[in-house]
Amino acid sequence: MQIKRKIASLKGELEASSGKSARTQSLTFQKTGAALIPLIGYPNSGKSMILAAMTKAKPRVSEVPFTTKEPVVGALQFEDIQFQLVELPSIPLGLRLPSSREILRICDGIILVADASADPISQVKTMIHLLEEMGITPYPRESNVEIKRTGGGGLRITVNGVLTDCSLRDVREVLAQYGIKNALVRLHGTVGIGDVEDAILDARSIFKPGVVVVNKVDLRPHMGDIVRDRIAPLPCIPVSAVKEDNLGNIGGCLFETLRLIRVYTKEPGEEAPSGPPFIFKGEATVAELARRIHSSFIENFRYARIWGSSCKYPGEKAGLDRKLCDGDIVEIRLK
Repeated sequence: MQIKRKIASLKGELEASSGKSARTQSLTFQKTGAALIPLIGYPNSGKSMILAAMTKAKPRVSEVPFTTKEPVVGALQFEDIQFQLVELPSIPLGLRLPSSREILRICDGIILVADASADPISQVKTMIHLLEEMGITPYPRESNVEIKRTGGGGLRITVNGVLTDCSLRDVREVLAQYGIKNALVRLHGTVGIGDVEDAILDARSIFKPGVVVVNKVDLRPHMGDIVRDRIAPLPCIPVSAVKEDNLGNIGGCLFETLRLIRVYTKEPGEEAPSGPPFIFKGEATVAELARRIHSSFIENFRYARIWGSSCKYPGEKAGLDRKLCDGDIVEIRLK
């Protein structure tokens, strides 16, 4: 364990020293919508045509390679939320641009666009390799420990399982030794102290959920199934941008892959929700919703009433630790 910590410390020092100049030149990209999703791919893979077909964006669509010089933004409507799609300049040079690296750093997921008329499997593998070189993985982690760093609030640890060779105090001490002071930590199943430390080290590689879109299947219809089998467990959607076939499935796939949850709020005495939903990833509780609305809601919280699939009956009374489901409507009562 001490060796792991020493390696982690040396890596951190190296990353800090090499990243200083990059941080000073960091760009400002305004995130909007439920999630920011860049599209990456080879020249002429059809990224621009896909973006134009799904959004109101008007990128230059051309057969000339490297037509896209800067990121192009569009909004994809899915039910009552929007995804912010951004076409990045073609790989490999496009990923080296400061604007592309900034967007990949802050994005919520990634669409990897492959060309069915070329060698889509090789293209996907190369894109994954380039992302991994940047410290990004599109593959979901198989771990019983989730660590989500936060801007404050200290360490919040939830255990849905058994700690085998440690206590909560031991977990807190290990997190502190790695300099993690503010984070939401979820422990699932059977967890040992080594699992916690491995998760801390793995956290240096950032997980960005990936969706593979195989374009031009109108030219090679069988390639969609072949790519899906070869790149599992990443979700794969075969499309034809020129014919606008199957593009409508991308929004739903992003919603499921990012594990998004929409929670609506309403005022006491009102029937309809007030305003757009709050968006959460993975899991949501009444406490997280209350904190998102305003920090004072936790201190002044009395109880909540819930309408939706997470409750036994409409208007069920609930406390702060109650888990919420997609589509739930929550009414919070304060002191």
